[in-house]
Amino acid sequence: MEANANVYFFNEGGKIMLLILYVDDVYLTCIHIPKLDWIQSEIKQCFEMIDLGLLQHSLRLEHFFQPNGITITQHGYAHQMFIDFAYV
Repeated sequence: MEANANVYFFNEGGKIMLLILYVDDVYLTCIHIPKLDWIQSEIKQCFEMIDLGLLQHSLRLEHFFQPNGITITQHGYAHQMFIDFAYV
């Protein structure tokens, strides 16, 4: 099985948790909130950590969570690129 050294997953009784590392950021996701709270408390015991809440911006992507799914855009980045280079 191929694996990315910065992506970890844990499956306990169908409750899947993902932990993704990128430079000095950690992304956690899990459908089972108590499990998510548990892993955050475990990490905080070993490392200084700030919970920024629900992901909104990352790697120039904007994340919008809605009841029917997730929308990911680069609207803000594209807008800034237009401002920066429109008059070149």
